[in-house]
Amino acid sequence: MSPLLHHHPPNNDGFTNIVSGFNWESSKKKGGWYNFLIKSIPEIAASGITHVWLPPPSHSASSE
Repeated sequence: MSPLLHHHPPNNDGFTNIVSGFNWESSKKKGGWYNFLIKSIPEIAASGITHVWLPPPSHSASSE
């Protein structure tokens, strides 16, 4: 299970529900994207999401 959701039980349907935990604007989030996600764990877990895929932090060569 994702380290972000390890304190929350999985959904009750027996399925894994994974979402991408980033987008093109993630790096612009005031306060930091990972901090935003950490604070959102209860809401994410309550919606039935069991895993959040996060890429390793890095700087892209692209300006996008």
